[in-house]
This record gives sequence, C-alpha cells and structure tokens, in this order.
Amino acid sequence: MKDLFRSLVTQTASYTGADFFDALVKNLAQALGVDYALIAELSPGATPQLHTLAVWGDGQRLENGTYDLMTRPCGIVVTSGKPLLIADNLQMVFRDDALLEPMAVVSYWGVPLLANDGQVLGNLCLLHRQPLVVTPEAEDMMTIFAERAAAELQRQQAFVALAERQQDLEARVQARTYDLMTINTELHAEIFNKIKAETALKDNQHFLERVLNAIADPVFVKDREHRWQMVNRAFCELLGRSPTELLGKTDHDFIPQEQADHFWYYDDLVFKTGGEVESEEVLTDGQGKLRTISTKKIAFPNQDGTLNVVGIIRDITERKQIEWQLRKALEREQAIARVVAQMRRTLDLETIFQDTTAELRQVLECDRLLVYRFNPDWSGVLVAESVGADWQPVVGVELSPPLTRPATEQENCVGRSDQALIEDTYFQETEGSMYREGISYHSVTDIYTAGFTPCYIELLEQLQARSYMIVPIFSSQQIWGLLCAYQNRGPRTWEGVEVKIMTQIATQLGVAVQQAELFAQTQAQAQELARAKEAAEAANRAKSEFLASMSHELRTPMNAILGFTQLLNRETSLPLGQRQYLEIISQSGEHLLSLINDVLEMSKIEAGRTVLSESNFDLYRLLQNLEQMFRLKADQKGLGLKVERSATAYPSPRVPQYIYTDEGKLRQVLINLLNNAVKFTAEGEVTLTVTALAPDRLQFEVRDTGPGIDPAEEDQLFEAFGQTSVGVQSQEGTGLGLPISQKFVQLMGGEITVTSAAGAGACFAFTIAVIPVAASEVVGADAEENVEIVGIAPDQPHYRFLIVEDKPTNRLLLNQILSRWGLEVREAQDGEAAIALWETWQPDFIWMDMRMPVMDGYTATGEIRRRQRPDQQVVIIALTASAFEEDRQDMLAAGCDDFIRKPFKEAELRAKIHTYLGLEFIERPPESPESAALGSDPPMTAVDSHANLRQMPDAWQEQLYQAALQGNDTQIFRLIDQIPADGVSLMFYLTELTVQFRFDQILALVQPWVAVDP
Repeated sequence: MKDLFRSLVTQTASYTGADFFDALVKNLAQALGVDYALIAELSPGATPQLHTLAVWGDGQRLENGTYDLMTRPCGIVVTSGKPLLIADNLQMVFRDDALLEPMAVVSYWGVPLLANDGQVLGNLCLLHRQPLVVTPEAEDMMTIFAERAAAELQRQQAFVALAERQQDLEARVQARTYDLMTINTELHAEIFNKIKAETALKDNQHFLERVLNAIADPVFVKDREHRWQMVNRAFCELLGRSPTELLGKTDHDFIPQEQADHFWYYDDLVFKTGGEVESEEVLTDGQGKLRTISTKKIAFPNQDGTLNVVGIIRDITERKQIEWQLRKALEREQAIARVVAQMRRTLDLETIFQDTTAELRQVLECDRLLVYRFNPDWSGVLVAESVGADWQPVVGVELSPPLTRPATEQENCVGRSDQALIEDTYFQETEGSMYREGISYHSVTDIYTAGFTPCYIELLEQLQARSYMIVPIFSSQQIWGLLCAYQNRGPRTWEGVEVKIMTQIATQLGVAVQQAELFAQTQAQAQELARAKEAAEAANRAKSEFLASMSHELRTPMNAILGFTQLLNRETSLPLGQRQYLEIISQSGEHLLSLINDVLEMSKIEAGRTVLSESNFDLYRLLQNLEQMFRLKADQKGLGLKVERSATAYPSPRVPQYIYTDEGKLRQVLINLLNNAVKFTAEGEVTLTVTALAPDRLQFEVRDTGPGIDPAEEDQLFEAFGQTSVGVQSQEGTGLGLPISQKFVQLMGGEITVTSAAGAGACFAFTIAVIPVAASEVVGADAEENVEIVGIAPDQPHYRFLIVEDKPTNRLLLNQILSRWGLEVREAQDGEAAIALWETWQPDFIWMDMRMPVMDGYTATGEIRRRQRPDQQVVIIALTASAFEEDRQDMLAAGCDDFIRKPFKEAELRAKIHTYLGLEFIERPPESPESAALGSDPPMTAVDSHANLRQMPDAWQEQLYQAALQGNDTQIFRLIDQIPADGVSLMFYLTELTVQFRFDQILALVQPWVAVDP
C-alpha cells in the first residue's frame, strides 16, 4: 500500500484544475480496480444538483454531466455529509435511479467532499460491477484523496471568486490609463502564481505527511549531510523522540557510535550508486533495547537535482530469535542423530558409552556426564565419563582428596564412593524403585537449596557438582543404570528440551545394552557358526581353486585344438574328406567347450561369483547373428525359423536398435532357449519375438510347436542337471542351460516364465530393463570371423609382437597365426624371460599368459609397468583360460590393457591389434555359401547312409549296433576305421553322430539291417 500511495501521489502531484480531477479518478479507479470513479461538485439552488468534474469508466474518460440528487446514492452522501458504502445489490436499493441500470453496477462507495468549515462541496464515489470489499488501507486512501479533492475544489472556487472580483475591478478601472491597467495585470498574475504554488506545496506536504504516518513501518528521509528531513510517527516511536527533536539531526546524535557509523556507510553507498540498498543492521531503540532491523534505502532526487535517501525500516528481531531457536533445535537434533549413529556402528558397550558421553556433554554444554550401572544387588559402578578440561575426572583416576571414607557411617546418608566406585545405598535399599515406578528423570537446580544431608552434599562436592540431572537407562523393561549430567560452575535450571535429549539418549543406550546382551548370548552360537563358516569357506575356496584349475586345464588344450583347426581350415590344398574331418573336430570341440562352459558357469553361479558386464551394443545385429546361427539347424530339420521385432504393447514404432545391458549373457540366454526349441521341435516352427513394452523394457519370447512340457515337470526345468522326460529321451545336453539362463535373467532384473502343455508346444518368456543409447555410443561391430587375413596393408608402421606362454602348443599356435599375417614375433616361456626380452628387444605388443611357472603374468606385467619409461608405451593383452568374469578386474589392476579368453579366434586377435595399434590388414572375404557348395559333395543324409550300410558285412553291422546300444564310442571308432575308402561319406556321418553322442540315431540307422532279438 505504501507503493500505491507513492504512485498516486506521483501521478497526481503535477496536475491542477480539471486535469487534476481527471488524473485523480483515472489513477484511483485503476489502483483500486473498479469500473467507475467520479468527482462531482454540488450546485446550490432551489433544486440542488451535482455536476461531474471528472468521470472515468470502462478504462476511458467519459463526458461530464449534471444530475439531481433525488433517489440516488450520491444524494445521500451529499445531504448527509457522510460516506456511504453499498457493497452489493445497489440497483435493488435504488430502483428509481435510471443511471445505474445502463452502467450495470452492483456496488457503490461514496465519500463527501468537505470544506474547511464542514460544508459539503460535492462527492467522490466509486461504482463497480462486482461486490466491493473495502480494506482499511483503501478507506484511508479514499479519505485522503477526498480531502485532496476538496482542497482543490475550494482552491478552484476561490480562484473563480477571485476572477469574478478581478473582472469587477477591471470594469471599474477601465477608465484608467493603459499603463496602469498593464501593471495591475502583471501584479495579478504574480500574486496568483504565488498563491497557487504555496497552496500546492502546502497541500502536498500535508498529504505526504498523512501518507507516511499511515505506514506502520518506520520511514525517514535524509539529506546529503545525513540529516533527517522527514520522519513518520513509527520512526519517532522507535527512537523514543519527537519529530522536533529528530529533524535536522543525524544518527550520531541519538545512536551509539558503532551503529551510527554502520548506518552512514550504507547511506553513502546509496548516495554513491544512486540506487537502492537493503541491509540487516543492529539498532539500540529509545528504550535501550537492542533490535535487529532490515533497512531498505532508496535514492530520491529533489527538484534541484540533489539526492535524498528514503529509508524504510522493518523490525525483524522476533524473526531472528525464532531462527536462532530453530537453528539450535536443529543442531541438537543433529547431535542426537550423530550419537544414535555412533551407537549403531558397534556393539562394544565401552566404545558406545565413551562416544555417547563425549558427544552428549558437548550438546548439553555441561561440565561432567557419567554412565552408572547397577549391579544385581543394586549397588553400582561408574562405567563411563566425559568431563571438561577444567574439572577432575572421577573414573579411573586417584581423587584428591580420595573418596575412600564410607558415606554410610551416618544413618541418614544416602551414598558413598571410593576411587573407581560410587555406590548409592538408597538405590540398593529400594532396588531402584524411584525409577522403576515410572519417574522418567530427576533434576536438581542447586544442591545447596535441595535439602540434602551433609554427607550427600559432601559426596556431590567430591564430584564438584552444583546442579545435576539423572535419567534412568532401561534394558528390556528392566532398569539397567543411570545417565547423569552435572553442572559444576553454578546452579542450572534444566530445560525441557534438555530433559528430552537426555531421555532420548538414555532410551537409545538401553537399546544398545539390550543388543549387546543379546550379542553376548549368541557369541557361543556365533563361534560354532564361525567354525562352520570357516569349514564352508575352506570348501568354497577349494572349489574355487578347483574351478580355476579346471578352467585353465580344460580350456588351454581346447585352445590348441580349436586354434590349429582354424589354421588347417585356411589350407586350400586339403581334400574334401579331411576338411570334413576338420569340421567334425571343430564342431566337437565347440560342443565340448560349450559343455565345459556350462558346468563352470553353474559352478560360478553357485559360488555367487557371477556378475553383470554391461556395454553398449547393436541389438538388431545380435538378433541377426542368432538367426544365422540357427538357420542351418532349422533347415536341416525342416523347421520354420522366425526372428521378429514388435511394438504392439507400446506406442513406440519399433524396438530400440542400440541398447545398454550385458550382451554376452543376453546372447547366451537366447542361444539356450533357441537351441532347446530347435532341438525338441520335430515339425512346425520356432519363433523369437522381441517386444518393446516401454522405451527401457524389452520382452523376449521363444515359441515352438514341439511336444510341450508336462505341468508336473515344470519345476525341474530350472534345477541344475534337471531334465524333463522329453529331454531325457533326447539324450542331449547337461540340464544346465535353463538354470544358467534363469540366473542370468535374474541378474538383469527379470524372470524366465514358461507357458506350455503336453503336446501343445512351449513359450519361454522374460522381460529385462535396458537403456536405449545412440548409434554413436556403440563401438564398431566385431570383425567377421570367417574373413581371412593375407597380410599387412601397405604403408603400415612396423611393430614387434612378443608371445609369453608356458605351453609350447599355444606358443606355436599364436606364432603361426601372427607370422602368417606378416608380423615380427618372438616368444618367451615365462614371466622372467618376458621381462628380459622386453628390456632388450623392446616389443610394441605383448600377448601375456597369466598362469605360468617361475613367474606368472600378473607379476611380469606389474614389473614391466613399474620399469617402463614414459616414452615406452607397450600394449599388454592378457591371455587367460579362466572362465570367471571377475578375474578381468585383477588382470586390469595388474597393468594389462585388455584380455582374451582361451580358446580364442583369429578375429579376436585381429580386433585387439587394430584397436590398440590401429594396424590395418589385407583381408580375403569369405566364400559365399553358393560358391562354397560348387564342386563339393552334398552333406550325408540318413537315406545315403542306408545305401552305404548295405555294402558293409552283417557281422560289422551287428557289432556297430551292439556298440551303439552300449554307448561304447571307442568300439564305434574302431568299426569306423574298417570302412573302405569309397565309404568316406558313411565314415564322416558315423563319426559326426559318435562325437555328438547320438547313439540313438546310430541305432535307428542300423536297426533295419540287423536281426534284433525280441
């Protein structure tokens, strides 16, 4: 409202006459938000009328008019000389007022314009189309501006009367000379302007004083010399001085020097910047009280261009006190939280008591804080103490004088103490009944006014106590001891908040005691559990060591088998039969590696060592690879295979192509599910569907038209080595695929569910959370595995490669691959040899086996990293047969840049070299399926095998049948060796079935040609 007064004063101060009334009604209507505002002058006569001097309505100035006073609200205001407010239903009250209906107003507020002698000169009124709510501030505004309008109207009437008298005077002196008339006219103008200026100044001064005194906050105006030029009533009350005492004086005349200097600093800042400044200051008021005030100071220019400072003061003392109290309460709550947090970090009572007493003494700001524990006979002992630096401790310290004299020698005494023991016989005699009966605390403001016996006061004096508060500690609803706070410096009144803090901490101490007692009761059990745990951990360590050893011992020879198979496959001179043998070896090796991986992965899962390895990858490419992987198997069985992407459950147009999750585990799960679906489906189709349930949630479904699953056997699906009757009949697999898949999906936040019925196919589904990513965030796809490298691209840098491997076969394999590519290679059989060769030969790239005798790869890598200079940057890639993902962190921590698992593929070696050295190779693209098929024999089928079997002797067929019936693969291989050279196709077919343990298919093949006993 202060800003509103200032705005109205500013906007009307420069107007006089008709312009003044126009400006007044316009600004008043806009300020109060009403539809109409008008000022009318009373025209005396037989029939008094009102003539409008200014009318503002609907946002514009309206024409003036004259209307009579009958049946109108303005008539009541003028005739009564009193304000009239009709907040609503105006037209119902003045039904005969024809002017109201077209204006559509419902409320009226009129104020009479009164002359100095109380005579009614006219009225100022507001009309509104909505009900009016008049606030005290608005009422003050209407009153002040009504007085201003009345003054202006009187001024105009005086001016008119003066003009009339002047005209009469001019008529009487027209006969005078022209010079006299001119002088008289000039004199009249000078007098008129002076009167006008003085009147306006007086009116403005009076109006401004009224406005300032209407403001509740202290307001002052200072000149450039810091002297008060204007002060309102609230400012005078603040300093306890009258306006006469303050005007023309400065802060230094009434306020302490330091405070006055502070005020002057901000005054000068306003004068210097010409803007405004708001600051918090301290002021001593007229009653000598210290107040905190917020002062806003604004630069205000005078007519002559000099600056004044207008200041508005807000007393914020009470607010500051509330803020201080809240801050102290917050500090105490935080302290309590810290104490409770410290209690919960340990079950050691000694630590809890020491930390709690130290923290609580700081919170309460007392001199001593003790924890007192009752013995079973209600005697007691001090178990913890925190004491200020100025006071003597009483726990574990020889007191001076020593408290060795029993205080109970006097019959009416209630306590005794010695060096480390203070017993209160009152508690012992009453068994703590005072606190057991519900007293939550006991406090004493001053021991010398509490009526204690001399011996008890002597005991308290040995504690140097003058005032204390005691709170009981309960454990399991039984009193355990006391929490005691002492003030030594003098009497103290313990406040409610302090009592609350003590009781809260005592409650938490009781909980801590109870937990410690429960812990003590379970220590025996814990020791037994510890011994059992130690045995279990030893077994687990043995298992882990066994797994690590088995992983290395199994995967290392597989590396040689599969690696040299890859090398032989590159030889174009091999005949078709040998290529088929190599393919059998490769497929069998991959199958065996898959079985090994399944067993090791399940062991990792059981040991809790399986973790996610998330990365950005191309989901579309993964699905495409899966389709290509299973297309041949499906075609061989005559099955349809579909891989579909769907978004029917979500408005998104498609499944995201690039996502962030564990690609390897997702691929393994889908491979297991698709492999089962193709394996157990005899006819129909297998469908993999990926559905976007949300931008960050994908659902995967694998459906088949196979024999289905008996509901009674569904519980066996996800058990390790558990197989359904259909799986047992197939005599394939280990029964680990689905349990491993379920664990992987659970790690990714999902669950595999199955929907099936016997003879109706099966649907395996799971949903996982993913993070869609941009294509730019996905590292380039792996190189094609079948692309053959024939050499290094031209203009490539020359690099040296060092192979560190203790197995000669693995060194030979890796050397053959790299040398065939045209790379310079050397070998080392252990870590020590590797370090020596690194120092003398300076290789650029090291393939480092991690498990070796003499010195392993971890030690060798660390030693190389320690010795290398800043300009010796060598790439070290770990070669590991470990199947454990978490071992990767150990390798990276040892200093390796990356790692490759055995058995590895040529594409992996090429990718690592390109990634870390940027080396480009000349590649020979793989032959297309069509060209590869040209000139080659078609794959062996059961129909072809029947024709070849007819050529074999009956005895040979009988032996083959019996060997397959017994599952004797060794005997079958002996029989395969007896097949003549022209039966290469039969040899290949039987070998493939044998290495895959498909004895059932061998039996089905041979059975029509042998005589089987019923």
